[in-house]
Amino acid sequence: MPRSISVKLNGRIWMAIDDMEIDSDLLTPADGWSFTIYQPLSADLSWIKAGSTIEIKSQDEVVLTGIVDTVQQSITRDGRSIRVAGRDLAGQLLDCSVPLFVGQEISLEETIGRFVTSGSLGQLFHNLIAKESLNLAKKIGVQPGESVWVAVEKAAKAQGQYLWLNADGSLQIGNPFQDIPQPKKPIVLVLSSKIQNVLSMDYMQDVSQVYSEIKVLAEANDSAGSFTAGRRNRLNSQAVIRGDKKADYQASATQALAHERLRIVIDGEVNSQAEAEATAQKILHDSNLSAHTLNVTLDQWHYDDDFAPWQIGWRVGCFSDLISGVTGKWVIVRRTFTLSRTQGAMTRLTLKREGDWMNPVVHQDEFKGQAYRAKRKARSKAHRNALKAARSQSKAP
Repeated sequence: MPRSISVKLNGRIWMAIDDMEIDSDLLTPADGWSFTIYQPLSADLSWIKAGSTIEIKSQDEVVLTGIVDTVQQSITRDGRSIRVAGRDLAGQLLDCSVPLFVGQEISLEETIGRFVTSGSLGQLFHNLIAKESLNLAKKIGVQPGESVWVAVEKAAKAQGQYLWLNADGSLQIGNPFQDIPQPKKPIVLVLSSKIQNVLSMDYMQDVSQVYSEIKVLAEANDSAGSFTAGRRNRLNSQAVIRGDKKADYQASATQALAHERLRIVIDGEVNSQAEAEATAQKILHDSNLSAHTLNVTLDQWHYDDDFAPWQIGWRVGCFSDLISGVTGKWVIVRRTFTLSRTQGAMTRLTLKREGDWMNPVVHQDEFKGQAYRAKRKARSKAHRNALKAARSQSKAP
């Protein structure tokens, strides 16, 4: 049973669409889309205007809510064509800066309320989905000229959460692989010598940024001096600061590789041993996440008639006796819907290994109060004066 694809623009619903592409990437703040409308020369298409809000559906399921950025009109002997392109609603948060205001310590709840739902963009964003466990009292600093998206994303990361935009235009904060409703029936993508339900499949493994040990070094906020790292051998290193003092916090995360690879990271945001350990695990997870990528092409926007359109965050089982390393559990991190006269509706999925994702590490507030800054400045000055006095004394006869 074929599914209808419709576009709602300026109150009108249009179904005669060609050359459509809708991109949705979990790791990209604003997702792009475009389509083309072919009409006779006499057709009136003046109602298609840049800046308009647009909604695209497959059957009754919303696959995109966005804003028209560009409208390009072309005339040939064969007729009229209009190419319409834009991004989802996150594009507005990425383009627009936070307004100037007095006050530099604000919570996630206040950040969203001040700059999104109650601000100049409030008419576009009506829904926020957040985990109940969020500590909305945690505060961050917002810089003049910073984009709204960066400010909200920074506040979300301060809670150890991830920020993304759903297809219906709602902002969601949490873990994208825990909060997404999964299909009731399992999804299995197969490419084998006997049976297949995908058009194509390619798998890339890149271990250039994967390490056997990640070592994180950090200093306490009230420590003076800066870090250097002295490496003794592959898996043994010592952190020192000026004056031959060890790092306040050290942590490592390890995994088995064919040969030993060490990566030392100096992190100025770590303020406890627990944060150092979580940071090491986060770096390890991120490197593994980037190392394995599976791309799959399918011949429709839905798995079958019982399923909604493909969703980011869905867990997918894959099997192949033709490509090694593919068989296992994966999660969708990107989907691209295309529609053309020659190939019909198609979907390109990008998948990552299940279990490699890790949410941001919760650090102390990035903005420090005036009293804290004055105290640290005084300690740094005292430390410099002590070093200067020691050097002067060593030069004395």
